[in-house]
Amino acid sequence: MTETAAKQAAEKAAARQPKPEAAEPKSEKSSAVPVHSSLAVALVAAQGEMPKIGKDAENPHFKSKFMSLDKLIEETRPILFKHGLAVTQFPCVSELGAPMLRTSLVHVSGQRLEADMPLFMGNQTMQQLGSAITYARRYAWSAVLGVASESDDDGNSVSGQPKYMTDDQRKRLFKIAGEHSVGLDALRDIVHGVTGDESGSTKTLTVDQYERIVAIVEADEVPF
Repeated sequence: MTETAAKQAAEKAAARQPKPEAAEPKSEKSSAVPVHSSLAVALVAAQGEMPKIGKDAENPHFKSKFMSLDKLIEETRPILFKHGLAVTQFPCVSELGAPMLRTSLVHVSGQRLEADMPLFMGNQTMQQLGSAITYARRYAWSAVLGVASESDDDGNSVSGQPKYMTDDQRKRLFKIAGEHSVGLDALRDIVHGVTGDESGSTKTLTVDQYERIVAIVEADEVPF
């Protein structure tokens, strides 16, 4: 092979080699994302940017408005992601075998805050378990971020003078329990779980406790 032919063959071989792709320019947005050294600093920054989230759902039983779980996640997750935070929630059981919801606030550093919340159910069915998990997820998610997901109670709880349920509400509670096949023993267990009163008495329930108990009994119907 002549020198000219060898040179031409080398040039053709080089032409067939794939050209290296040009490096993509760095995104200006990615460089603008803050990097926080700890979970505490990140949480402070994230809470400072949390928007005012409107109540998008209504509880027809109590004529009150609340923020749905979907709305809560949609509005807060982008801010958590921006500051290197994430919320994880999954059902588990306590040492005694009781159903629980475990909520964790995790930082990219590996630091985390974690707490368990009991799941109260009138009947031991998968449908009520699912409703209880959704209900608990909304409360736990909003609590860990300091976001109000419920309408306020007109200052009853902070004034030191709680509002107690009426006799008509107490009768309605027993009626609802009967409609959902929740016996007296099961109802006492629910009352005990909500109030801490071992007797499970319904005679001194506050309006807030009454509403929580009714919501638990009606968990398969209340749109949480």
